[in-house]
Amino acid sequence: MNEEQLRAELKAVYASSSWKLTAPMRYSVELLKNGGLPKLLRDIKLVLKKLMPAKVDKTEVAEVMPDRLNDEGQRILNELQSRMQRSRSISRQK
Repeated sequence: MNEEQLRAELKAVYASSSWKLTAPMRYSVELLKNGGLPKLLRDIKLVLKKLMPAKVDKTEVAEVMPDRLNDEGQRILNELQSRMQRSRSISRQK
């Protein structure tokens, strides 16, 4: 094989789904081989932080548009709102 054919074959490997799907595993193994466990853990925390929703202020719960919620979402919203009302009434009694 000449250089062009090898480059084309390598490019096809890099573009394959299996190469993309195994990227996290290859990254993790390489880090572990090089003693990079702290970096791996830090990177995992950063990814999780991006995936997790920001902390929601309790007052924002009341601002949710109920017309966009399905039945289960509406039930949960109602439960949260009633818990907030009970909490407010208890704190006022103290």
